[in-house]
Amino acid sequence: MTKRITKSLIGEALVGSGPEIAHIDLVIGPKGGPVEIAFMNSLAMPRAGRSYTPSRGT
Repeated sequence: MTKRITKSLIGEALVGSGPEIAHIDLVIGPKGGPVEIAFMNSLAMPRAGRSYTPSRGT
């Protein structure tokens, strides 16, 4: 049985301290839903002072 995401889900994590801290914000939603639309709009129309840099795997 495959479960499908039918609504937007939001999560946050903060691990570590000082220079070794990691902060992650996570938003998940169904394809074609409001989360995908907002993310694609933010990539297509960046605002001043905001940027998106894809991570580069090593």
